Amino acid sequence: MAYQTGDTILDDEYNTFATGSIGGSATDSANVNNIWGTGSGDRGYGQTTTVSSVSAGSNVTATQWSTLLSRITTIGAHQGTSLTAMTSPSAGDEVAIIGAISGNITSLHTNRLNKSRNGTNEGTFNSDSTGNWTASAIQEATVTFDSADEARYYFNAGGYLQIDPALVSYTDDAKARSWDALTQMCGSIRFNAQGTTVSGNTTSATVTEAHTSTNTTLATTIGYYDMTTSYQTIFVQTLTTSGSPYISGGANNVKIEAKSNGTQGSNSDAGTIITFKISFLDASSDQTYDKAEYNPLDIMDGTVRNSISRIPPSSLYLTATWGTTAAAQASATHT
Repeated sequence: MAYQTGDTILDDEYNTFATGSIGGSATDSANVNNIWGTGSGDRGYGQTTTVSSVSAGSNVTATQWSTLLSRITTIGAHQGTSLTAMTSPSAGDEVAIIGAISGNITSLHTNRLNKSRNGTNEGTFNSDSTGNWTASAIQEATVTFDSADEARYYFNAGGYLQIDPALVSYTDDAKARSWDALTQMCGSIRFNAQGTTVSGNTTSATVTEAHTSTNTTLATTIGYYDMTTSYQTIFVQTLTTSGSPYISGGANNVKIEAKSNGTQGSNSDAGTIITFKISFLDASSDQTYDKAEYNPLDIMDGTVRNSISRIPPSSLYLTATWGTTAAAQASATHT
């Protein structure tokens, strides 16, 4: 039904705001319950205190209006969305009064993946592997969610997974210092609902000598909902240090890829197991040198460490419906 100033608010209008349906038929995905409740895909925080619809022809009580507005306010606080001031309508009020409610719900729907803060780190798992390598040190690490919907709620409400590459406890030589610097320049790679971001990365670092790298290659449009069951590259950091033998023929680089175990539930999730493949790739031609002649330019040792942190949503305004996660190393190879 089309509304204009001067009309009165009907129960159907309230139901559209609350549940997105009139007479049991869905009319609008931008409604309170679709964000607050189970939802589907990248909609839904998994909260159980959804707003009830009213029966056709029934009066909408002051309590029902108050509950609806309270949910809108709470969602806005969680997201950090600025809302237009609202006052609970009364019977016979003109439809002009609902403009703020409608506009606010639209804003909440647009900003549904935003968050004003995050929860406390659920835990950091250090995926460590040791052993000499000349061409590559590759790890696969998994993060597992208890259920498909809990994975959705985790990312929908603003949770993310963070990867921090590092090289530690190595024999101190020029090549090892170069790799140490490169991992430091990577910063913290953050895997979100609909994209990958990076924090604290840089194009220069000093580990005895000054080292440089390219600007990060980042897959800003590949996040949880963009995963498939095949690996996709989400991050690359490449060494560019002028005069370095480790960019001859091909530059040493850190590469991160992600995949999932595919859809597991009925609400358009993207999987319950996320696997990250973190590769330290020694692409330079120094690996063909004779170690005895070139003062160990070739062989790397130490510990390759990829720290996987699980940063859940904030439970300040929401009940933690996303459960817990578990991180583990799936494989590690040094060649």
